[in-house]
Amino acid sequence: MYRTGYLLFLVLIGIIVQDADLKPNLHWRDYNHGDVPHDALEAAPGLYIGQAHNPDGLFPVAIYPYKNIAVAVYGWQRNITEHLKILCTPEPSNFYWETVNFNKYNVGMMKNAVVGGFQEIYLAYIGLVHYQDNWMVGKVFDVDWGDDRKVTEVQRQSRPWSYH
Repeated sequence: MYRTGYLLFLVLIGIIVQDADLKPNLHWRDYNHGDVPHDALEAAPGLYIGQAHNPDGLFPVAIYPYKNIAVAVYGWQRNITEHLKILCTPEPSNFYWETVNFNKYNVGMMKNAVVGGFQEIYLAYIGLVHYQDNWMVGKVFDVDWGDDRKVTEVQRQSRPWSYH
């Protein structure tokens, strides 16, 4: 059953890029379980943003270093144990979470969203949702359905509130 809800996505504070060489100050570092870099970006207390690869693409994942796990949600919860990256920045105050209402799409709402990976031809932006008293990291897509209509949605199999 599809459940409407609100999701947060990570946004870089409005930088108008006039110069092609200007890039946001963030990067991915290799992550070893329990070893959190000093500049890792904390998504919520005790939760960091990770990145993992699977055959379908490169995805944002939740890293819980104090529980020694990294979790990806692809229609079900899956613990990731190797080939992990962690999102880092020396300027965490340049980022914030913005609420997304999937029933009310605004043109340009994903303009400053942070890319966390890809799936096939789609960029996967970093999303955060609160589910069963836990914050979870996942992917958010900005999909162009043609005919000049854009819809922002989380793929059904990746919605954290739909896994069993």
